[in-house]
Amino acid sequence: MIQKLQRKFILVFMSAFLIVLTVIIGGINLANYVKVVREADELLEILSKNKGAFPPERNDNRQLPPHMSPEIPYETRFFSIVLPEYR
Repeated sequence: MIQKLQRKFILVFMSAFLIVLTVIIGGINLANYVKVVREADELLEILSKNKGAFPPERNDNRQLPPHMSPEIPYETRFFSIVLPEYR
């Protein structure tokens, strides 16, 4: 009787622990995904505003958002293709 109750007790707490761990890991992964997508969208927005190139870096007036590293043009590998317009 006691062993049966002990096994149920352990099963309930292990299930609760697994659920809490899954929620925590899922939340961390979701937050990381949202951050990466937001940074990629900001980077693409900067590139689209400057016709596929990073803005020139100035001494006092930076063109990149403050949370982006000044090394981002060197860390990012991309290419762009310009197609002629057909009318």
